[in-house]
Amino acid sequence: LVWLRRASRWIAAQVPDGESVWLTPDTSAPPPDIAEGWSEWWPSGLWCIPVHDRDGQRLGLLALLLEQEPPAVFWPHLKGLVNTWGYCWAALTRHRRLSRWRPNRKQLLMGLI
Repeated sequence: LVWLRRASRWIAAQVPDGESVWLTPDTSAPPPDIAEGWSEWWPSGLWCIPVHDRDGQRLGLLALLLEQEPPAVFWPHLKGLVNTWGYCWAALTRHRRLSRWRPNRKQLLMGLI
């Protein structure tokens, strides 16, 4: 897990906000510790797709471990699914502030007077 944590930070830095990226150890030149783990655990390529919420804020990455780069015709079909994932992710993790709906002590005391 330690290696994966370091690798995920490095991968996130390699992916621009709006585009999917195909990464290989040869084309992306990862640091030696990440390259070593990559060669041991992962196939030759990593397709990284940023996941955004409706406001365009990046929530995370969809990382697909593949032997070869996917064909270009695959991306338009996957884009709608990734957008749906981003929308659902944002909806399920949104921090709701219930304090706006509940009166605090001061408001309760003012209401009683």
